[in-house]
This record gives sequence, C-alpha cells and structure tokens, in this order.
Amino acid sequence: MNTGVGSIIRPLIPPSKRKCGFIRVVRHHSVTHRIQLPAGREDEFAEWIYENPDRCPGLRLGYEVHRALRENLNDVPETADFSDLSHVYAVPHVDAATLDRRMRHYCRIASERMLAHGGSVNYIERVRQFGDVPREKFLNPALSYAGVAVGRR
Repeated sequence: MNTGVGSIIRPLIPPSKRKCGFIRVVRHHSVTHRIQLPAGREDEFAEWIYENPDRCPGLRLGYEVHRALRENLNDVPETADFSDLSHVYAVPHVDAATLDRRMRHYCRIASERMLAHGGSVNYIERVRQFGDVPREKFLNPALSYAGVAVGRR
C-alpha cells in the first residue's frame, strides 16, 4: 500500500465509484456551461453517456486522463497539466493535437480504457509529440507550439 504524499492528496477511485465520478463530472460541466439536463433524470443521462465511450468522447477522454493522472501516486502533478488537460477534451474532434510526453502517456491509458469499454476510436493515434505534426496540417504554420489542435475537415 502506498503511504506517500500522493496517496493522501490523490486517493484512488475504486472501480465501483468510477461511474459515480463521471456522473459528478457531467453535472459539474452542465452547471459550468449552462447546459440544461433532463429534469430529475440527470444521473440517468450521465450513466447513458458513460455506458458508451463514443458518446461525448471529449468529456470521457478528459475524465479518463484525469483519472489516470490521479491514480499514478508516484507522479507529481505539474502546473502545465491544467492546460494540457484542456487540450485533451478537443482530441476527439481534431485530426492532430500535440501534448507533452507525460500527458501523451495518460492519454494513451485513457484511450486504451475507452477501447476496452467498447469505444471505437483509438484517440492516441491523433496525439503527437511536439514537432511530429506536419506543418501543412496547421491552419497557420507560424503556430507550431505544444497544445495546438488542428481542426477536422
């Protein structure tokens, strides 16, 4: 059993509680973004999304990446993780996105989990290391920094 600082700050989420965590995330995002969910059926709606990783894939990928990050008690979160996490939500909706090595690792874990639960897309194939995205893919070739997401055509 890990008794380090990470286990105090980031307790593991048992498998039986993961769906509950996702339900909380859906409720939070609906309030934050002023999305009106079916009255009295918010949890049912969130469970319906959770059942199929292809439903709201950006939200699910972001949730799974965050979960993978929290589960690695030996990893020390970095300030850049917050901006990288915001880019993860866009990955299902773009042709290519760049993330740093750590976040690509967590995105790979998340994508594998989604595939294992019936997802149809391996999102890690869209995630590149800085410099790996062909310049012609960028809408503006001058914008070649980590985190650039290139729109789908």
